[in-house]
Amino acid sequence: MAKRTLKTLAQASDSDYARLFADILDGMLVFDAATMKVLLANQAAADILGFPSPEQMAGVDIVKSISQRNGDRLAALLAVALGKEERPVAEDIPMTTRDDRDIWLNIVCKRIDYQGKPAGLVVLREVTDLKRMEERLLASQERNRLLIENANEGILVIQDEVLKFANPKTQELFGRTAQELVLKPVADLIHPEDRQKALDQHFKRLNEEHIADVHQFRIVDKNGNTKWVELNGVLFSWGGRPADLCFVRDITERRLAEEALYQSEERFRTLVENTSDWVWEVDTNGVYTYVGPRVRDILGYEPQDVVGKTPFHFMTAQESARVAAIFESCLRAKKPFTFVENVCLHKDGHRVFMEKSAVPFFDAEGNVCGYRGIDRDITERKRAEEQLKESYQKLEGTLEGVIQAMALTVEIRDRHTAGHQRRVTELAHAIARELGLSGERTRAVRIAGLLHDLGKITIPTEILSKPGRLTDMEFAIIKTHPKAGYEILKSIDFPWPVADIVVQHHERIDGSGYPAGLRGEQSTLEARILAVADVVEAMASHRPYRPALGIDRALNEIIGNRGKLYDARVVDACLAVFSTGSFRFADQGI
Repeated sequence: MAKRTLKTLAQASDSDYARLFADILDGMLVFDAATMKVLLANQAAADILGFPSPEQMAGVDIVKSISQRNGDRLAALLAVALGKEERPVAEDIPMTTRDDRDIWLNIVCKRIDYQGKPAGLVVLREVTDLKRMEERLLASQERNRLLIENANEGILVIQDEVLKFANPKTQELFGRTAQELVLKPVADLIHPEDRQKALDQHFKRLNEEHIADVHQFRIVDKNGNTKWVELNGVLFSWGGRPADLCFVRDITERRLAEEALYQSEERFRTLVENTSDWVWEVDTNGVYTYVGPRVRDILGYEPQDVVGKTPFHFMTAQESARVAAIFESCLRAKKPFTFVENVCLHKDGHRVFMEKSAVPFFDAEGNVCGYRGIDRDITERKRAEEQLKESYQKLEGTLEGVIQAMALTVEIRDRHTAGHQRRVTELAHAIARELGLSGERTRAVRIAGLLHDLGKITIPTEILSKPGRLTDMEFAIIKTHPKAGYEILKSIDFPWPVADIVVQHHERIDGSGYPAGLRGEQSTLEARILAVADVVEAMASHRPYRPALGIDRALNEIIGNRGKLYDARVVDACLAVFSTGSFRFADQGI
């Protein structure tokens, strides 16, 4: 079109240009070769380039009139055209128009004489849509190329019984390069025993006969190794002629596993029949379809008496509902279940503790057909667990008794503060619960609270019960009791860090405490809880050297030193248990 337009204009006189421009649908420009200014333009050019009218383009630099972007590329094109006598030059150039539209222009330029002067004739055609279509096509082709080259399965094309295309995965499968595979007779790649069967399938596809989507056969790679493959083929057009597009997957390991499983079926059957666990199979309703002979030893029933029943037939109503819910949940999710403990009733009526595990099995469409599993008799294990639990409970009782005895030892030596450790423990326990500590950490606080003044057994009684003010020397002796308590407790294998909590219960946030002068969170949270509970109880209670100061004075003490001497979170929790009324010292009424 552009060439015909140029030929028409080349035969026109100067006076005919304006008339011809008006009749041409392409954008047309004439510019002065010396000044590069636009001399003449048609309406189509104005519309394409974003000018209101052709007249407003007159006198504008030809490069600036056409593009706000890629001006250098356009200028080079025009320079080449002006340097040639006959042949026009053309190029597709991306442009930004005067009204800020990004477009592609096909620009054709030819040198002409206009009004007796050298000039350039430019034909403009917008090809934006065409370029975008080309870009999409190229992107699509690149995506397809990447998919084929990076596919996890072989992709090949067979036409005229030879291989016409093989992707990298196919090359890997056959152990050959593309040059070694392409145009090679496909029959040479197939195992001789499977060759005819595979070729028959290929011809049926070419004849558009209905065949199975997937079939399996053996191939031989370059090194003579035999491999099993699974092929899915479809008829399509290659170079305008019918061809077979095939997707090939290596299933050698799967086939070997299947063959091994088949060959060992008898061996596994023998194993199932003689295992110590009861092997069974149920359908989706939980009905036994196979029952191993071990059921005779576990529940006292013959296998044929159990087939047709469900596991729930041998359970109590409550146990049956619980286990049935687990089974139905796994069935819906198509998932296995493992180590599900359940209680069955023996034929003679006694309880048998069982541990049930099973996996689903499926039909060809992926639907669950039922479960295969085992039941293991764990009655003896459960009895042992019960005995261990009882022993543990007795041991815990013994430990509790020892702890109480140790706490009582301190109270016997210091009767003036009798009940102090117990009351501190009560408050510390309440604070720990308010802070949301776990059950184990709360218990650690309780045990440490009962033993926190254990080290006082090393302090002379006359100092502990002295009614007057302690001397500096006497107070220094008193300050040794956390370390003494630690030395006594550190060798006891508690489940909790009791010794560490005890040695830290007189530490303070600002480092002014003892015995180590720990700061902030260098001491454990349990120790910081005990520190607040110890101060509150001591101030609220009677001491040999002073009367009780009362709970209000005690709480004001921790409020005034919140975040200085005492952990702010612990102080807030302590205030909370008193303000809500959820805590009172049991034997003081305060």
